[in-house]
This record gives sequence, C-alpha cells and structure tokens, in this order.
Amino acid sequence: DPDNLRRFCMRKRQDAPSHAGGNGHHPPSHDGSHHPRHHFHMNLLEWCEIPSGDVDASSVAYGGESLGDKTVFVDTFYMGKYPVTIGQFNQFLHADDGYCKQDWWNFSTYAKQWFDNPEKEIGSKFVGDDRPYEMVNWYEAMAFCNWLSYKLNMKIILPKIEQWQRAVRGDNM
Repeated sequence: DPDNLRRFCMRKRQDAPSHAGGNGHHPPSHDGSHHPRHHFHMNLLEWCEIPSGDVDASSVAYGGESLGDKTVFVDTFYMGKYPVTIGQFNQFLHADDGYCKQDWWNFSTYAKQWFDNPEKEIGSKFVGDDRPYEMVNWYEAMAFCNWLSYKLNMKIILPKIEQWQRAVRGDNM
C-alpha cells in the first residue's frame, strides 16, 4: 500500500545517521575491481556480453522521430541475462541502504520530487521470487541501478535503445 511505504520510508529517513559535509553519498564510479561490497549476493544476477557491431538506426525512433537511414556503431557491453526479479527488487525495497535512501534518487529534480511525493503502487501481480518484477517506473528503475551500482562497485545503467537493438538483433540488421 503506497501510504504504508511512504510512512516506512519516512521512519527510515528519520532514523538514518546524517552525513557530515558534502552533499551525501553517491554511487562510486567503476574502479575496475568488479568486487561487490560486503559480500553482496543477488540470485539470478547474471550478465551476457553483447559484442560490438552496427545497428540499423532506421528502426530506432526518439520521441516518434526516426533517425533516418543510418547505421550506428555500438560498443561491446553487458546486459542482464534475466529481467529484474521480484526477489531482486525486494532486496532493494527492504535493504537498510535501499529504496528509502534518498541518495539513489538524486539523479534528477523530478526523481527527487517523485520520491518525496509518490503515488506508488508497489507490488507485482506475479508470485515467486524468480518471476519478473513489474509496476516499476523509470525513476524506480534508475534508483535500483544506482543502488546496484553501489552494491556491486560497478556502473549499472538502463540500456539505451541502440543497445537493446544490438542485443535483440545482433548482426541481423
């Protein structure tokens, strides 16, 4: 229930120690170590390497506008093998340093405003920790990526449209 979540987050924020100086903790940039912090573990967190290559951008549209007949090169990247599961997102929801920590929402003014005044519907229609989590908006997906970046000590982002195209089509343009 959205009101319960709002009250829960407010209590967690009031109980959290404040940071001295600066503007709070931010997820670190990737330092090349690939070592998770504090022996962090998340079930079904597996990565697939997507090799570099060209993407036919004529099928890519931004805001309804096509890029025209153009080929775009996409560098090698890694993508999650599975959609984010109920169990994974629940780890974020219930972690002391997770969903309720305002630092993960500082990527935009709109995200901060949404976090402070949410109209949230938390939950999934699916049952079982290995099922996909749904009912997540862009702000929550970005906050999850920021938190996971911190936990894994590596940069996690949502894939760009060209990366999606490359992952789906490969060399079959």
